[in-house]
Amino acid sequence: MGSPRLGMLLEIAKNFNQPAEAVIFIGDTASDRQAAKAANMNFVLVKTGKGENTFKDLNEVEQKSISVFPSLEFFVEALLSN
Repeated sequence: MGSPRLGMLLEIAKNFNQPAEAVIFIGDTASDRQAAKAANMNFVLVKTGKGENTFKDLNEVEQKSISVFPSLEFFVEALLSN
């Protein structure tokens, strides 16, 4: 299965009455990251699934420019604690 298409992502933001910039796209692949960027959404990389390899493929600048969590569970815990 591939990443969601741009139109789908923008429709999600519209359905929740949010600008794309306010939406968090959580994924584990480079194509997920590219989809988030194309939709102007915030990207969070989870290291589960393909995420560990995706992270290793990023250069140091890219690794520091995105939010990374060991799993979706850790991301949700961090989100709820703020």
